[in-house]
Amino acid sequence: MSIHRPINDPDRALIDVYLERHPVTVCPSQFRQPARKARRRAAQVEPQAEATTNAPRIRTSDRSDQAGPRVMSIQAALEWAFLTEKAQIDFDQYGAHEFDRVGLDPLWRGMQMAILGTAVDGGGTSDPAADAQIIASYVETLPIGLGGARMATQVAELARLRSVPDWGQGERLAIVPCGWEPCGWDLEKRAAIFTAATEKTGSIWTWRDERSRKRVKTGEVCPVSYTGTARMIAAKRRNYLDWVGALLHLQASLRGCLHGIELTDALPPMAPWRAGE
Repeated sequence: MSIHRPINDPDRALIDVYLERHPVTVCPSQFRQPARKARRRAAQVEPQAEATTNAPRIRTSDRSDQAGPRVMSIQAALEWAFLTEKAQIDFDQYGAHEFDRVGLDPLWRGMQMAILGTAVDGGGTSDPAADAQIIASYVETLPIGLGGARMATQVAELARLRSVPDWGQGERLAIVPCGWEPCGWDLEKRAAIFTAATEKTGSIWTWRDERSRKRVKTGEVCPVSYTGTARMIAAKRRNYLDWVGALLHLQASLRGCLHGIELTDALPPMAPWRAGE
């Protein structure tokens, strides 16, 4: 049973006009669709030419209804580039990677492994999107006046964490011990409790006991440090303002340089510590 049907003149005219505007490449026979798909497609109702006009009418594809560039803030664009697309920054100030070998094609590598008789693991990673690489390059070249490489690293790390710099929101004025232990606390094994670490850096005491023997002892003190001071909070707030300034610079520099992203004027709050005032 043949699945082909004769094509009448109106349909042939429509096909000829469409092929003139949109050339079709004929695939080899081994890539053609199976007969089952061909039967299903032949069973569908074919479009009929309008009888009101003599000339065949072809509806061309309209791309105006397609999605345009994505609109996002500079902070969202950084998070997309460094977290979603896994973009990287490489300062390479001294040209250490100038003569690195270009990455090998995964297909060629798999063929070589097959020749050697080993199992082809496949896999691999793809490059980030073009816009993500552009964003990473602009972050990498932040000027020295805005923090340079230090600020670029901070911007990238915060984007991967979807976070903002600590501006001292959890800081409280307190006195904490700072002994030899990293946390400032020693474990009292007998009592199974933590005690403040002490150091023998106090004054030297000299006295005589009941037998007139001279005794010398160095006093034990507990070193302490102050946290949450005005100086510490001010330093964290300056760093937060520097980070916002770097984002403002990137926002102005990247406008017109991205292919599929349109940046808005939205920025993180300039002074979040004044939100409750």
